[in-house]
Amino acid sequence: MKLHSKIFVTLLFALMLTLCSEEVLSQQRPNMQSLIMANRTPSVYFDFVYTPAGDDKTRLDLIFRVNNDFLTFRRQNSTTNEGIIEQFISELEIVVDIYDKETKPVPDRPLLERQVWTKQVVENDYDKTQSSEYYSSGMVSFELKPDSYRIIPVISVNGVQVTRSQQPTSSRQASLFSRNRNSETGNQRGLTVVPDLTEKNASQMYLLRDITSEDATLTFMNFSRNVLYAKDFSLLMSVPAEIASDSLVLELYELGTIERSSEQSPKVWSSPVTTFEKGTLSISQSDRYINATLTKSEDSQIKYATVSVPNNLFKNAWFEARLVSWSLGDSTQVSSKRYLSRWVDIPSSLLNLDFAIHMMHFILSEDELSEMRRGSQAEREAKFRAYWDKLDRTPETDYNEIMAEYYRRIDHTYKEFTTPSKLGHESDQGKVYIIYGPPQNVERRLPASGNATEVWTYGSRTFIFTATTGFGDFRLVSQN
Repeated sequence: MKLHSKIFVTLLFALMLTLCSEEVLSQQRPNMQSLIMANRTPSVYFDFVYTPAGDDKTRLDLIFRVNNDFLTFRRQNSTTNEGIIEQFISELEIVVDIYDKETKPVPDRPLLERQVWTKQVVENDYDKTQSSEYYSSGMVSFELKPDSYRIIPVISVNGVQVTRSQQPTSSRQASLFSRNRNSETGNQRGLTVVPDLTEKNASQMYLLRDITSEDATLTFMNFSRNVLYAKDFSLLMSVPAEIASDSLVLELYELGTIERSSEQSPKVWSSPVTTFEKGTLSISQSDRYINATLTKSEDSQIKYATVSVPNNLFKNAWFEARLVSWSLGDSTQVSSKRYLSRWVDIPSSLLNLDFAIHMMHFILSEDELSEMRRGSQAEREAKFRAYWDKLDRTPETDYNEIMAEYYRRIDHTYKEFTTPSKLGHESDQGKVYIIYGPPQNVERRLPASGNATEVWTYGSRTFIFTATTGFGDFRLVSQN
């Protein structure tokens, strides 16, 4: 259970430009339902991996992830050894077409190659069908001459085409299909540049899940140009085996909450890269992940290294990682990778500053709340951040557990305790939950006559609620 605090100036607004609609952000104090809808980002993510192939070609592995909440499921009863069970099934198909670089966004000529990937996604729990925490991973592979290509994926769900685009995602996050950064030369909008890995300056950089031991599997993040906010990750780097360099250093620059030029961006971290291994990289698909295996070979023209990035120290913002070569006192940038440190499960009640401040009326006096609301937007942000900074249990990291937990409770009360007559966070049960958290024990009593009663226990403290309607409204009648 982690959180975030010092970053709120950056998180609360600018990052939300990628997560929320401009309409929501422009509202003075949006209601909870509008924030929840703005926070829904069912997504498809694509990424590229390049490795050498024979005949002067480059192997392109197009890896992808499709969240369950992007799919449409149908309910079906299935017979198993344990009897008849209810299942939820979705048929997913991704067709990837490759065209030459002269092809228009709406293809006007025959394709060069096509690969098809299919999967039947089966879940036994309805909640999993609505969750972005559950997803399908896949990959298709091509061997291509180094050049620019137009790559068009077509996604179909249950036989119905849902997208055909250079940016195949319903998320508002940036996509490699809208701007490919493998090469600055000859890179036209919407085209993918397949690099020549035999060139002396050929170098690549990939996002990996964090590696905890030397023999751990290399697992791609497979999250487009995103990493998980407050979670460490690793970078996999490849360079020519004979690169002329006295030393190589990985540098990290913070670009801000909106992707911008890196020229004036501050450097926030650096690390020497000392252990490179000559070898070949092979890409494979497991049930959930896309993995890479490095096989050592002294004959390889490419060498690889991984570096762990302490992402828990940094804001949820855009960053640029640069691999820099130092030789005879001069530095040269070898490769770079831009990515967004993205808080995917941010509480919806944190998406708007005025709403977030308003929700503090449970823990602030009227005078304190009035003071928090006073001033310009920048002044309110500063006061909001300062308040939660004082409560931060892990000030050495950028994630504030206390603040995140508080606003998660607000989200929970809205979902669980809202009735036709009252919003969840305004109900008696909601107020108790926000202050004390989930009860250790809940006992519901249904007397033969009279209204239903719920007893919430927190150690030696007890709260008793009585139903006032038949629609889930409960009133606090006793506490001790």
